[in-house]
Amino acid sequence: MIEQGKRYSDLLSKKGKLSVESMLAPVPMNVETIIDKRPDLILVDYVLTRKQPNGQMATYKGGTLASNIRELYPNHPIVLVTRRVLLEESGGAPGQLGPFDTKFFKDEIRADRNRSIRVLVALASGYEKLRQAIPLTWPKILRALGAEAQEAEDINETKPKGQISSATTTNIATWSVPEIARWILDALFAFPGVFYDDLFAATTLGLSVQSLSKQGIESALSKARYDGVFGDMDRRWWHGRLLSQAFDIVRKAGLKPPLSKSFVPAVKKALKIEAPPSKCVYSGKPFADTVCCVLRKPVLRQYSLSYFPDNRPKVMDEARVSFSAFRNQGFHEEFLNSEGLHLYQELRRGAKHKSRKHSK
Repeated sequence: MIEQGKRYSDLLSKKGKLSVESMLAPVPMNVETIIDKRPDLILVDYVLTRKQPNGQMATYKGGTLASNIRELYPNHPIVLVTRRVLLEESGGAPGQLGPFDTKFFKDEIRADRNRSIRVLVALASGYEKLRQAIPLTWPKILRALGAEAQEAEDINETKPKGQISSATTTNIATWSVPEIARWILDALFAFPGVFYDDLFAATTLGLSVQSLSKQGIESALSKARYDGVFGDMDRRWWHGRLLSQAFDIVRKAGLKPPLSKSFVPAVKKALKIEAPPSKCVYSGKPFADTVCCVLRKPVLRQYSLSYFPDNRPKVMDEARVSFSAFRNQGFHEEFLNSEGLHLYQELRRGAKHKSRKHSK
């Protein structure tokens, strides 16, 4: 355990960015030994119950330790570090992570050390920004996000429950730092709608994901970049601002909607940039205009169905599943509505009939 902890602390340490210190689980549990160091962020392994070199052994798992840390050190991020198989065995879906803000799989850390470091640094700095805004009132939260008027209206639809303080003559709702951090990560960032990641942003514009990073295109859309709390974690775009910037380019080129078909030729005409279009994962045709939530690939809307795998807020984009995902183990027909289920069954019957015909 000492060697493994040291290995990952070395992997995640980078001069000028992040310094990670490995510690054994305290026996008996005493979280003061951890928080006395005043860390900006705490990584907790799921498995703590292996025998230590001194013969001692923790009698608790990572979740128990994290809960105790959260109680005494609430305004700093706590990250679960584990092996994928262990979390799957324990049914560890995002909603079951308890006191953890997010999770890191060890194979992901080994595969992309730099991204892991970037995410951890962004998590720590985002928490710091939220701590500086305490008490966290709704106007302060919107300012921390950098939301404009229309964006604030959409974000209001996703607002988590706050706590009412009657310490003054005017009741003011406030939120805790972990509540808002979890809400940003698990609601605003998790579902496309208010924000888009590169995949959704590019596909909405009919672009390949790689095209979005072309210097001229990226700079032309720069005002749509999100730079609020946790903005350094992964590149994200304000959805409304992205459309506004893109339509400006289309109009300057003298072209008309739909955006997914007009943006690529508009970029060529107005910006003199050749940009490959998005390709549909099912048909291979250009200008895919939505994303398959199972395969995480662009797809033309006509080759996809409405899909309801989660309880995303109404202001978020509807999830879609491509015809190509029907045989993927991540697809579940139970998440189709009645219309989608009927179409799915028709498609399956058609595919079986075609297969039998070819086999004769």
